[in-house]
Amino acid sequence: MVDDKRLDRIEAKLDELTKVVTDLARIEERLVTLFKRMDRFEEQLVVSGGRLGEIEAITIGRGAVFQIVERSFWLVAGVAVAWFFSKGIK
Repeated sequence: MVDDKRLDRIEAKLDELTKVVTDLARIEERLVTLFKRMDRFEEQLVVSGGRLGEIEAITIGRGAVFQIVERSFWLVAGVAVAWFFSKGIK
């Protein structure tokens, strides 16, 4: 009788231990999945950062060109207005 109770307690503890080990294995699988996702997100972030750098370089280049074009336009517009007013006064 005493041995049976003892064996029942051991079986109950083994059942609990099995549940805990199973839960730990599930948690480990979830962690592995999360780490894989994080790695993919990091790779995408690196790619996006590179593309953003390319876009910045293009934008800076275009900004310099447009700045020169804009200044040239206003210079020509100013000269044209001055020329029209100088013709109108004489």
